[in-house]
Amino acid sequence: MTTENLESVKRRVQKLLAIAEHDRSDPNEAAAAAGMAEKIMRKYQLDYADVIMEALKKGDDLGTEDIVCTAKTNGTKTKRVSLWVGMLAVAVAELNECGCEEGWTSNLEACVRFFGYTADVQLASWTLGYLVETTNRLCNEYKRTEGYLAGGRSILNAYRQGVSIGITQSLRNLVRAKMNEVQASTGTSLMVVKQDAITAKYGEFKTRTPKSSVIRGDSFFRGLLDGRQVNVSQRPLTASVTSQLS
Repeated sequence: MTTENLESVKRRVQKLLAIAEHDRSDPNEAAAAAGMAEKIMRKYQLDYADVIMEALKKGDDLGTEDIVCTAKTNGTKTKRVSLWVGMLAVAVAELNECGCEEGWTSNLEACVRFFGYTADVQLASWTLGYLVETTNRLCNEYKRTEGYLAGGRSILNAYRQGVSIGITQSLRNLVRAKMNEVQASTGTSLMVVKQDAITAKYGEFKTRTPKSSVIRGDSFFRGLLDGRQVNVSQRPLTASVTSQLS
């Protein structure tokens, strides 16, 4: 692998994530761009597993990234990572083979901190941000329904947790599909080396999915169904996204 090959991969992934983050991208285009970025990065890691493992064994290419995730819109500082954000974060970390924990930014806001192989961490951070934005968008749409108007905040909380669990289930399906692909091609050596490198630099860690205690009524199950429709890795690229990659 040449430096040019690696830089080419990084540029393409960065361009896709820039498309996905653009305010004017519609949800389908954003999901398509993010999904393609994940697939490109996955192929890169499969193709150059030996080179990546060599770097990780030396303690190189490891890093952390903090992301503040909240449903608040009034600028109030986030004092803790919400349960629904924590569920998404753990599933995203599993998909991207990195660790995650609750941390604090320099501004003393609660955040999710991803740590591991640099490329995995960057993609995990963007993916979580996108999924939180998507959850908030779905909740804003739900506020216009008769169910929310009748039940208020408690109904919205149940819906939001339903969405997050629905998304988490989809992410876990992607984790299983990714494991099958890796085992069929290169085996699990790279995964093991990643975990060993993360442990060596950041210490022992174990991600635990927070348990939901919300009452599973109609609003929760509607959120669950809506959440299952969100998928960042199995959407085809739209013509608009494809044209921006040229």
